[in-house]
Amino acid sequence: TVAHDDVELALPSDIIIEPKSETIYCLSNRLPVLFYEEYDFDKANFHIVSASLRDLTGTCRRNAN
Repeated sequence: TVAHDDVELALPSDIIIEPKSETIYCLSNRLPVLFYEEYDFDKANFHIVSASLRDLTGTCRRNAN
């Protein structure tokens, strides 16, 4: 598991890798909330989470050596 957050990653809708900066972006929304409740417009219902691919793969690269 790279990341786990029931609020910010409720429903990942897209994953984008930016090759030049080696950054991964995950776009997510809280769409499942609409099935059971109403959107709370005072809260953030859409999120963009990003991370460095080097940071995320660091453990794998260290274990490969």
